[in-house]
Amino acid sequence: MIYLRPHHILCIQQFKGYGYDDEFVKNMFNILDRINKEQIIIKRDFDNICEKCPNLINSVCTVDNEVNLLDNKVLELLNIKLNKPMYFNEIKFYLAENLTEDTFFYICSSCSWYKKGFCSYKNFILK
Repeated sequence: MIYLRPHHILCIQQFKGYGYDDEFVKNMFNILDRINKEQIIIKRDFDNICEKCPNLINSVCTVDNEVNLLDNKVLELLNIKLNKPMYFNEIKFYLAENLTEDTFFYICSSCSWYKKGFCSYKNFILK
C-alpha cells in the first residue's frame, strides 16, 4: 500500500529525478516503481513521500502551511476521496475529469517546485 497526501498525486506525475537530496530522490523512484502495482490511499498527513523529505524534522513538517494549502486545493477542486484504497489509474481518471489548466495553475502556482519550473500542466498524462 502506498500512502500519498492529496497534492502528491500531482507531484508524483511531474517528478523528473530532482529533489532535495539523494535519499529523497531514491524514495521517489521507489514509489514510482510501485505506483502502478499497489493500491494508494490518499490521506491528510505525512505520507510515503514525506518520510524522506528533509522538511520533516522530528515528525514536524517545516512547510506545513504550504503543503496543507496545496492539499486543501486538491481536495476542493479535484474530487479526490480520502482514505479510500484506489489504484493509480482510478486517480488518473479523477484528474482527467477534473484537472484543467486553470485548476492546475490555481493549485500549483504557489508551490516552490512550480516556481522553479519543474511542473507544467502540459506534462500530465491524463488519459
